[in-house]
Amino acid sequence: MVLPSNIAEVLGGAWLLLNSTRSHLNGTLLPAGNITYYPRGQLLYHPAGYMSANLFAPSALNASDPTSDSDASYAYIARRSLSYAGELSVWPGSNESVGTLTHGPLVVASVPSWMEVVQRRNYVVYKKEVEGRDVLRLWLREEEKDLQTDIWWVRPEGWGNETQREKQR
Repeated sequence: MVLPSNIAEVLGGAWLLLNSTRSHLNGTLLPAGNITYYPRGQLLYHPAGYMSANLFAPSALNASDPTSDSDASYAYIARRSLSYAGELSVWPGSNESVGTLTHGPLVVASVPSWMEVVQRRNYVVYKKEVEGRDVLRLWLREEEKDLQTDIWWVRPEGWGNETQREKQR
């Protein structure tokens, strides 16, 4: 389950959500879904072969609402949030720039049907692409559903600084 060291060096650590897009295979965009537009998210990959992902639609939160602690409010926010965690591995032939990885089997999932599921994702790493920070594109193409999902992540500010990276370990 431990990631190969060359890949762990590139993928390991924290990633912040830049964008998530769903489209038909012909490129026609689809509505955002339950997470809605402008979500926030964090993806963590540990070199020992574990991962966690958390996504949330901030528009779902109305902190000024005095009834925001109601069961209905919690249910509304839960439908616009996604959290999951499990094992992380890469497929043979993957390298520091491109490849296929697996999230799972998932041991934590805010979506009940995702428990114990294995999710395959293709990846591409773009070095120093946004303000000198690395960008990670995860994508999935589902022919039977006429669906492609692209999720773009960026390293937190200061991540490229080797001293900062050593502190994270």
